[in-house]
Amino acid sequence: MMSFYHFSIDDVLKSLIEVTDRKIGLFEHQLFAFLREVHDTFGTNMDLYLFERQVIEGVQRSLTEVKLGLCAGPDAAWLRFGPHARDFGTPPHTQTPEDQRVTFATIYREIDRIAGAGRRSRWVRLHYFSEPYEAAPFLTQAGVEALLLTDKDKVAYRLPEPEKAQLREKGAIDYAGIALRRSHVRVENLLSGNTEPLLDTLLKKHGYLALFTHEYELSRPEVRERMRDCIAHLAATLPSF
Repeated sequence: MMSFYHFSIDDVLKSLIEVTDRKIGLFEHQLFAFLREVHDTFGTNMDLYLFERQVIEGVQRSLTEVKLGLCAGPDAAWLRFGPHARDFGTPPHTQTPEDQRVTFATIYREIDRIAGAGRRSRWVRLHYFSEPYEAAPFLTQAGVEALLLTDKDKVAYRLPEPEKAQLREKGAIDYAGIALRRSHVRVENLLSGNTEPLLDTLLKKHGYLALFTHEYELSRPEVRERMRDCIAHLAATLPSF
């Protein structure tokens, strides 16, 4: 299989609410304007993992408030969306299997309303790297091909040790009816030094590179600059998944 890179953003909701509240076009917002510039330059596809609700400026806001069709249309086809969590304080691993499915179904309903059919993420990273194996049948039916697990040395939280060792070595395994992939590195941890050797080492080991960041981190110019640098390096030789 050809090597590739995957880029995604966790904890997303605030920017979509801001676009809706300001009654502006999607790419008039600073974050989405930056993402489009990166996409247009490097051809990068981007997965955004959504909270169902979030307290924004002291007020509880919801994905249901985001404007209908805001992210639909061919000019935003490179943006894909997946579930992340009910809210910051309720990662999926703290919920019952039934509550997990309710959260995921609610977010998917809103994704389809906001972005349209065919815009669901094929890879998904859940809040706090949750591993809801009991919900694997629902997630796969919703179009999820792989769960992205932690970038930390722990590798996984619920996997048995033999499977954890395989994931550490190979970067990808199948377990409990769903594929698992390692997340490799978050942009905000790469703000000093030459990061290219690290990216190349991880890529050589696993055959793909999963780079990610968080919505709130992209308000920092230094994170945006380093994200662009990393993607420029990866895109010089790799396709974007």
